[in-house]
Amino acid sequence: MIEEELLIQRAKDLGLFSTNTMIRGTIVQQMINMVISENSLDIVSNSELESFYKEIKVFLPMRTG
Repeated sequence: MIEEELLIQRAKDLGLFSTNTMIRGTIVQQMINMVISENSLDIVSNSELESFYKEIKVFLPMRTG
């Protein structure tokens, strides 16, 4: 595990995260997967959902008919 961290740090020092699109894409995809898996178990109550809707209502298009 320590060797892995050292390799990651060296890659950062060499700028590989910003210059190598394959490495950057892999990291971004893994971060997206992590965020999705962390948040997939959150249960939202009706009151939380209604509160959220009220906060963003001004940004939503008006419905007609």
